[in-house]
Amino acid sequence: MTRPSIGSVYLARLADGMAALRRFADSYRRHPAGIAHELIIAYKGFERDDQLQEARAVFHGLPHRALELEDSGFDIGSYLETSRRVAHDYLCFLNTHTEIAATGWLAALARHAVREQVGVAGAMGSYESLQESVSLLREVLWRCV
Repeated sequence: MTRPSIGSVYLARLADGMAALRRFADSYRRHPAGIAHELIIAYKGFERDDQLQEARAVFHGLPHRALELEDSGFDIGSYLETSRRVAHDYLCFLNTHTEIAATGWLAALARHAVREQVGVAGAMGSYESLQESVSLLREVLWRCV
């Protein structure tokens, strides 16, 4: 049995600023994925060559495939377009503001994603508190009733 191929797609969106790209690149360097994969950088919305070169410099020294996308639609459209351009058994999508916080992050996701009857595996973080979540839920329920 051959090991499935994995692609890790990072959406580098110009409109979100270079600081976000640097945070991701630094965290990617600090925290090895723990599993073989291809890093794919989807450069979104880079219309000028100097902007694209500045972004590419952020990822200098990181082996990756570069794709260029227009800045139209939501992130999901960019992920779908990227998935049409690459051939991997599994893809991990990371938005522009992703900052990796743990070594072995991709191996942990892949461990669950490859299991039978699993369609999606994911992780997220939020600054939202439990109190804020409950308040939001109450408001949604109130509006629905």
